[in-house]
Amino acid sequence: MNDAKPRDRVLKRVRAAITGKHRFWVAFALGAAVVVSVELLVRYTPIADKIAVPLLLPDSSDPADVMVLLGAGVDDFCTPNLPAVRRTILAARLFRLGKAPRLLVTGGTSRRGGSCTVARVMADFAEELGVPKESIVLEEHAENTWQNARYSEPLLRAIGARRILLVTDALHMRRAEACFRARGFETTRAAVPAIQLYGNNIDLLRVALHEYLGLVYYRLKGYTSGAPS
Repeated sequence: MNDAKPRDRVLKRVRAAITGKHRFWVAFALGAAVVVSVELLVRYTPIADKIAVPLLLPDSSDPADVMVLLGAGVDDFCTPNLPAVRRTILAARLFRLGKAPRLLVTGGTSRRGGSCTVARVMADFAEELGVPKESIVLEEHAENTWQNARYSEPLLRAIGARRILLVTDALHMRRAEACFRARGFETTRAAVPAIQLYGNNIDLLRVALHEYLGLVYYRLKGYTSGAPS
């Protein structure tokens, strides 16, 4: 009888261990199934589009005093990334169409771009696309959208700009426009379509959620105060 009790205790511990491992793997499998299901739902259904669409604003690329090209990013070799390339191509095309006599490019040093500024890299590319160097104004300190507007303001005021044509990505336009309008500028819009930048719904959803959070944060910080909704 005395030998049976220790044996029973050992068996109970073994059963408990097996049960604990079983529960862990069941929980792991359920968690993995949820993650896969959510990814498939986002990737192969219109849910990302439905979330992103409320961010979109129609283009209104009427003539303006100055076109403002918002910086995107550059890589370790000071080469513009895809959003920077798309934005610059759009800005150069609009400049050639006579939408504005000057192009202000705003963007400071990129985290991945070494010593070069985003504004300088995009401005150089704009020159290659036919925008005269003397028509380009650089703002090379901004590190975010609010600073794009803040640091561009004195440069825009100095050249007498009141109406500006903003060039950025479609999902980014709402936040960018709110920042510039909060500083008293009239704005028109020309956006790079989301379809040119995001190869799948996962990326689209990620950027859309980032913009929603950015809008809320900017509103709380007062960066867009006074901007019409």
